[in-house]
Amino acid sequence: MKQHNPQTTVISLIISQLSEIELEAIKTGALQGNRKAALLLGTYFEKIVGDAELSKHWYRIGAQNGCPESQYRLGQILSAKEDRLDQIRGQFWLERAIKNRNINSM
Repeated sequence: MKQHNPQTTVISLIISQLSEIELEAIKTGALQGNRKAALLLGTYFEKIVGDAELSKHWYRIGAQNGCPESQYRLGQILSAKEDRLDQIRGQFWLERAIKNRNINSM
């Protein structure tokens, strides 16, 4: 049974209420290295918009910014792909998330 993550639910609720100006400010923050901003965007595009490619893009930025939650989610996404190279990279991000002590990945 899949665990319910209350943090993701709260994030989804918050970002579903964002204006376009606020969304742009969060994008800028993510691109400047803010790991939580990138996680917010990944969650927004995955859960609210339903755009798998954009969510993967922002989770990747969050992962690169050092966000364990983004590393874990990106790892899950890539590991589920059919392409072997995506799966290898997905495993890398899952291991990185574990190393960074993401509780959901243990």
